[in-house]
Amino acid sequence: MGTLLCLSAVVELVDGFLDRPARVAAPRFEWDGKPCMPIAKPQARYVFFDVRPGAHVLRVVVPPFDACEMELVLPEAACASERLIRCVLKPGPHYAYPACATLIHGRVCGTAGDATISADYRSVHGRPHTVQAPAGNDRDYVLVLQGKLADPTAVSLRVDVPGGVAAQQQISVTPGRATRVDVLPK
Repeated sequence: MGTLLCLSAVVELVDGFLDRPARVAAPRFEWDGKPCMPIAKPQARYVFFDVRPGAHVLRVVVPPFDACEMELVLPEAACASERLIRCVLKPGPHYAYPACATLIHGRVCGTAGDATISADYRSVHGRPHTVQAPAGNDRDYVLVLQGKLADPTAVSLRVDVPGGVAAQQQISVTPGRATRVDVLPK
């Protein structure tokens, strides 16, 4: 007779941009730093068995999304709905955004450590918006501008590094288009 497996958790992967199941190929999962293989189910759900109750760190690596790491507690005895873990994945630099998205993307070159790039802009109705993304260490960034935008829309880009502002730049973007801006801090 085979070993009886105990349902521990069901992880649902959600595309953070589209807010729907993230149907992706070959996601990688780690519980407390150890790789594990779940059983794949429809709707981007993954079933895990025999993970002990208690505090854990779940890490999910799913290109083209940023890696997702979350601390969670698996209950000792719970119904199946209490074992559902919603993992919202943030799009990474190589995510395939819909053609109608307004994007600013590029690379911040020459920063020695962590940096953040921000875009400040106003919607067509005058509402202020700010979006930001990690940058620096010669890695790509993507900023997604939300809301209804004027054509063109003025955008103030700013690169912040620990200790201050490394660069500022004014640009114009066209709604529904991708604009590439590489930044070299001063």
